[in-house]
Amino acid sequence: ASTNDVALSDHIEGYDGLLRPSHETGSAVFDNPGRPSYEGGFLSSASPWLLVTWLAGVLILSLRLVLAVASASWLKRTGDIAGEMLRGQTERLSRKLHSRTPIVRVSRQVTQAMAVGFFRPVIIIPTAWLIQLPPECLEAVLAHELAHIRRRDLWINLMQRIVETFLFFHPAVWWLSARLRHEREMCCDELAVSLTGRRVEYASTLELVARRRGAAGAPALAAGIGGGQMALLNRVRNILGLSPAGGGMGPWTLGAAALVAGA
Repeated sequence: ASTNDVALSDHIEGYDGLLRPSHETGSAVFDNPGRPSYEGGFLSSASPWLLVTWLAGVLILSLRLVLAVASASWLKRTGDIAGEMLRGQTERLSRKLHSRTPIVRVSRQVTQAMAVGFFRPVIIIPTAWLIQLPPECLEAVLAHELAHIRRRDLWINLMQRIVETFLFFHPAVWWLSARLRHEREMCCDELAVSLTGRRVEYASTLELVARRRGAAGAPALAAGIGGGQMALLNRVRNILGLSPAGGGMGPWTLGAAALVAGA
């Protein structure tokens, strides 16, 4: 019996080095010195580099945001006040929208129509379009930009840019942001068509704008009428009552929104 007691005692003492109390929880924790502990090891060593990378990305995109604000502020003051025809069209369309009439400018510094500014938005029309586009197309362009202002898309776009700045590492953020911009343009198209009452002419305007816009595009914080070739094709198909080639907001978009919200 004494031999068995000694063997049992040695067996228990063998576990003393593996079993240690936890001061935080009061429970026992097994300690195996022969196997490396990965708990927090990788994250602890990588956290400084991840933080530096994130801060660098935020800094770069914040600089882009600051430059976009400066560009929008500069564009609001560029060019000349629009003529009587454009001002009259803007006033008439604004009354239909029950909104305040914004200032309309024509400028050689832009290659596509856009709305800029948050508190006092300004619509800017390329000077060349006054000659290249007929009056009904200019009216459609004005209706589209007024729709952006009425829907407060400039503020929404600013919020999107801020989210992109801080969550730049998440691919779903960029994909969802692009989808929202496309859907926003299609909503403004529908509102503009309801203002002008000329659906086919509006679709023709998009085609003319696509051929005459420059490669520079609109600034990051501006709301323009342009877009990619496939996006414009889908918008024309939507205006004409056809099924868009790329589809609309569906389950994948909602799933991405839920993924971003849970990140």
